Amino acid sequence: MRAFTAATDPSGPAGTFLTIWNPGKKADELLSVSSPIAHRIVLVRRSGPEGPGTVVPELAIPAGGTLTLTPFGTDVVLRDPARYENDATVRLTLTFRRAGRISVTADVSAPGTP
Repeated sequence: MRAFTAATDPSGPAGTFLTIWNPGKKADELLSVSSPIAHRIVLVRRSGPEGPGTVVPELAIPAGGTLTLTPFGTDVVLRDPARYENDATVRLTLTFRRAGRISVTADVSAPGTP
């Protein structure tokens, strides 16, 4: 997994972008994400960078494929996060239907940088 969380205005939501690889022979679903810096994290699907996002209950990862979360389609949004813009990383726990819980560390990047 490769992940980063864009540093943002602490009063607003923070997008978290990930590339998730499913090496298995069966499809899986990302069901939720948790982090110590945010009480509410949602999975969002949008039609483009300016389009409004729709909160969805899960995101599919095809067998042997990837799910790339970006600001242009699907992403993970931390609602009202604690201040983290001076941190180098943020811990995330991803919960999948098949794979269970997996913890990752996301690098914090300035907005507009990968």
